[in-house]
Order: sequence, then structure tokens, then C-alpha cells
Amino acid sequence: MQAQASNPAILPTRPSLRYRRRTCRHSLTSQRRSPSPPLHAPSARCCTHQRSATRWQVRRPTRRRHRPRPLPSAATAPDLSTLPPVSPAQLEAAAALAARVAASYDTYRYNRTPTAWLAGLRPMVTSQLYGVLARATMTPGIQQQRSRQHTSAAQVTGEQIRNLAATSVILTVHIRQIVTTTSGRSRITGDLAVTVVQQDGGWRAYDIEPAAAGNQGEAAG
Repeated sequence: MQAQASNPAILPTRPSLRYRRRTCRHSLTSQRRSPSPPLHAPSARCCTHQRSATRWQVRRPTRRRHRPRPLPSAATAPDLSTLPPVSPAQLEAAAALAARVAASYDTYRYNRTPTAWLAGLRPMVTSQLYGVLARATMTPGIQQQRSRQHTSAAQVTGEQIRNLAATSVILTVHIRQIVTTTSGRSRITGDLAVTVVQQDGGWRAYDIEPAAAGNQGEAAG
């Protein structure tokens, strides 16, 4: 007992290595470097980085599959409902016929027989219109013009489309007449509504009246 008490005090020594905080080379390296994640993940054998090894792995960017762009679709067919029912050439021919009919209709002489007047219109009008005009020449108004020695020379000054259909065109024809009577000469302007229809591969006048009383819609074929 006394021998043990006489022993000098035991000085503290450095702790055993087994009590030291376990570190590894990866933790020391991470302390010296910047806090940015390492480019290479630590070994899975390291006890302190075993769980974080997968987390700090650098993920390679995934490649997106190249999807080919769809080819531009073919040009869509035009809407046929927006196209005119007749071609420009056909419309021009119809307008030219309407102008000739209107000018012939309002051109007459007191010394020219109704038969000669009708003969100039016959190639340009339908058989129905020709019958209407033939009956009109026998009205008292026409007979009165002949007795007063009236002469009229008509000239077309313009045209306007009133209605356009697949087989008919109605045009407003602007007319200027120079009427000569025994009392003198006068100038008269007026409008005629001329309806032309397709017949025998061409155009024929189906109706002609003053614009206020003329056809407004599609004419009967």
C-alpha cells in the first residue's frame, strides 16, 4: 500500500490512436480545397464518404434525342367558293355583249322599220327576248316616236356588274343618248339593266329594262 502511494503521479499522455477522430484522405482534401464538389467521387471504401459518394458524383448531361421536324404540308387547295363562277375572259365577253345590246336597243330612226331594228338585235338576244321586243314595237309609244320623226343615237359610257352567277350575269349599262326631233337636239343619260345568259356556247341577252325595273338576282336559264 505504501509502495503504491510513493509512486510519482502519472502525467497525462497523448490519447491513443484508437480514440482519435477517424479521418480519411478525402476529408482532409476537402478541407484544404474550396467547398465546391470534387470532380471525382471518393472511394466507396471510405467510411465517412460511403453515403455521400453517390451524391457528389458528377452527372453527365443526357443527350436529347433529335426529333426530326415535320415536313411542311402541301399547299392547301384554294376555297372554290371564293372564286368567281365565270372566268375573266367570259365576263369580258358578257360585258361586251351587254354593251352592244344596250346601244342597239336605244338607237333608232323614225324612218327605219321595226323589222330592221329587230334584225340588228336578233343575233344577240334569246328567242324569248326577241318575242318580247317584237311585241313592244307595236305599242303606241313606238308608233308616236315614228310620227314625230325622232332619231336616237346611243353610246355606252360605262358598265357595272349587278349580279354574277354561274350561267348568267346582270350588268348595269350607262347610256348617253343624243335625241334629235323636229324641235331640236337634246342629250339624255340613263341606265339599262341587261341580263345575259350562256347559250349555245356563248352569251345571249335574256332581258333588258330600265335599271330601276331590271333584274336584281340570278336570271332563269
